Amino acid sequence: MLSVQAGARAEPAWQPALTNFSPEACEAATAATLTERYPRVGRITFDAGARQLRPAPNDHMRLEGRGAVQRAPGMNAEPFSFRCEFETRSGKVVRLSTSD
Repeated sequence: MLSVQAGARAEPAWQPALTNFSPEACEAATAATLTERYPRVGRITFDAGARQLRPAPNDHMRLEGRGAVQRAPGMNAEPFSFRCEFETRSGKVVRLSTSD
């Protein structure tokens, strides 16, 4: 039988502060990074259904997602993933990483 100690409290569920949050800011920064990496990029698409918002260190938020990049016109689109870290108060993207 399980017992709960008096005074023991569960951690409250994380509630993101969405006031200054913009997934489009993350996706724009990701597109700029991919365009720098592949100067002849043909097309970049993002899968809005794959977005996941998570807590990050220092009271920041992290948006993770997936997309596809056509590295040059006529090439097949290749999948990539991205991760943006936002300052919660300002909504500013402070860290970005992509993998493809």
